[in-house]
Amino acid sequence: MENIDENAELDLRPPDGDLHILPTNVITNVMSHLGINDRLKLGSTCTRLRGAMYDVSLWAGHRLRVCLKEQDGSYADPDKLEFLAEVFPQAFPGAIAEVVWSMPKGCFSVLHEICAMNPAMTHLHVTDKRLTDEQARDICRNTSSLRSLTFNACEDLTGQFLPHLPKYTERLRILDLSYCVKISDESLAAFAKAADGLESVNLEYVSDVSDLGVTALLTKHSRTLKNVNVDGEKCTDIIFKYMKNCRNLKSLSVNFCQHFSDEALKSISSLEKLEEICLKKGTQFSDAAISQWLGSANMGNLRSLTVVEFLRMSDSSAKVLAGNCGRLTSLSLFACYNVTDEGLAAVFEGCGGELRELDISCLNKVTGSSFHLIPTHCRQLASLRVDLCGIDDAVLRDTMQRCHGRLHIPDPI
Repeated sequence: MENIDENAELDLRPPDGDLHILPTNVITNVMSHLGINDRLKLGSTCTRLRGAMYDVSLWAGHRLRVCLKEQDGSYADPDKLEFLAEVFPQAFPGAIAEVVWSMPKGCFSVLHEICAMNPAMTHLHVTDKRLTDEQARDICRNTSSLRSLTFNACEDLTGQFLPHLPKYTERLRILDLSYCVKISDESLAAFAKAADGLESVNLEYVSDVSDLGVTALLTKHSRTLKNVNVDGEKCTDIIFKYMKNCRNLKSLSVNFCQHFSDEALKSISSLEKLEEICLKKGTQFSDAAISQWLGSANMGNLRSLTVVEFLRMSDSSAKVLAGNCGRLTSLSLFACYNVTDEGLAAVFEGCGGELRELDISCLNKVTGSSFHLIPTHCRQLASLRVDLCGIDDAVLRDTMQRCHGRLHIPDPI
């Protein structure tokens, strides 16, 4: 479904012709053949066409995305906000399945009314730095069918609404609180104990959450969790001891691993269904533990692996990776400084069969002498990041030429 483009110019001139002669069903039939954005623009041109937009059949089953920010970061002009506030809640009762809402201060009432009139809504994504816990609770009170709830970068939320969430949203399976930096351990733990059947939790850059909140989630929802993303800044190895019981876990991401020991990697290696792993700042992991982890039987199922700042990872670990993780489609060794062309050559030969994305940025010991293997061993590789590697441009141009246009090397960030 087409996304609503709030940056488009709206022509407010009245349309030519005698629209009042046309029956409403003819107008709505014409509108039904237009995309979402075109319908909104057409409905803003005159009273007659605006009235036609109130036909719920135009919107039933649509995945509605609403974003009130312009490209320059400013909020939408007052005319657009007035139009949305007038039309959205009344025109589409019960028809909205999903809302992605990035709103300025003062528009909360519009979102609240949309939620109140669409109790069957299944997905809600809200980005608002000023959203309060009381407002979050009011929103959730009217969304009993929610399966996915995201409060992204809502910097004023402390989590006081979380303990009340399970009684309003019994079907909730996905909770994303990424960048809500003030969420507390206590509120998250209370929510985890009261909720049932969570499948996905995103706590990226929720920096105040420690072992208390994370272990509460992992304990209560060990049988259902499939995706876990935690900040890790204030966590210890204990969270991985509980994570071992999450036997259905498919995706794991931890942003700060510098406080974890080798025992954490041992616990991760016991998870049989993991397909995606992202571990950042693994500065304390030993090379021996990294090799043992990458060589474990369960790591052979991985499709995506990101390891960032694994400072002790050597070519020997890279060779173990190459020998055991041949199903990878995406691999990042960002800032694994001790990996050289020798380790990369093994990766190209062992993982190249299905690899589509590779990031070796900041591998400053890499010269590109192994790149001659890419055209023959990495036939599906479409993206290669080499930021701050110091590889000669001639080597990169030759590699791209020998890949016959299928390989893209993005410009350095």
